[in-house]
Amino acid sequence: FSMRTLLTQIAVLALAATGVSLEAETRADWRTVPFMDAPLPYVIISVPIKGGSCEPLLFDTGTNLSRLAPSLASRLGLTHGRSTTVSATQGDGQGTLGHVMGLGWDVTNRDEPGLAISSDMMSLRRLIGPVSGIYGQSLLGSVDYLIDYRARRLILAPSSALAPMIAGERVPLIWSEGRPALAATVQARKDRAPVAARLVLDSGIDHAVLFGKLADDVSRNGLSAAVAIETAFGSRIAGVASVKLRVAGRD
Repeated sequence: FSMRTLLTQIAVLALAATGVSLEAETRADWRTVPFMDAPLPYVIISVPIKGGSCEPLLFDTGTNLSRLAPSLASRLGLTHGRSTTVSATQGDGQGTLGHVMGLGWDVTNRDEPGLAISSDMMSLRRLIGPVSGIYGQSLLGSVDYLIDYRARRLILAPSSALAPMIAGERVPLIWSEGRPALAATVQARKDRAPVAARLVLDSGIDHAVLFGKLADDVSRNGLSAAVAIETAFGSRIAGVASVKLRVAGRD
């Protein structure tokens, strides 16, 4: 390909929670937010504006700087705005980076300034429907969150409050440019040694996606197909390969 090669594998990166039994509604400082209707794997939630209505936003753990439609950014009083480039898999777009207040819940510190980019939402709306932006890490602050796919709900809680309540395997997180990530290894062939990688946990992606040198190395072993990858900025063609991922000692 003339564009940067991507490799995908049928593997869910954002894992559904199982066996979760939390009564968040009984906790005054927790919030339970139901999923709105949306095509898989996207999580769309209704996010309140302080003193006003709610707006449908894509909840995306793989987005570091939240994105808002210009009309919503204006309502929230975007301040200290400056032109910025928004990077995506198939190219770059333009937007205005600034601070907004009043979007979210008390637990997400909505009264504190949070960074967001005001940019066009047309490509995103074509992909998932009429949303007003992407609710990413910059507006989540330091809260705990649980994406409960089985119950179709998002649970928000103060920092460190959720961990004692959740059973299951614990995997250390690292941060990659403001996004949660896992240390992993990728093995393209049985006769090749695994390669260390850092994988972002992205709730808006239902396949593993590899970039840069690692993707180029895997592509040299042959691609089995080509697929279109749809993103908030449009679509592009990527190669498909089978690889072995290992995280925390598990394949």
